Amino acid sequence: MIARSREWANYGASPDLLDQLSESQKRCLDLVAEGTRASKAIAQRLNLEASSVDTYLSKAAILLDAPNRQAAAEAY
Repeated sequence: MIARSREWANYGASPDLLDQLSESQKRCLDLVAEGTRASKAIAQRLNLEASSVDTYLSKAAILLDAPNRQAAAEAY
């Protein structure tokens, strides 16, 4: 897991919430956590459309109660 920079993220997401993430959401969050920021770059690596990546990351952020994709990746 990556070092967390936001105080609220120090606790991480609960296991129950993490179980609710889809495999596609987890793969996208993994790439964000590794430093891949652009939807297009994530999409190319996962053989998806950039709009699908945006949807996966937006829904993951909502589920994890994170303000953005980076924060969601840190909580994940």
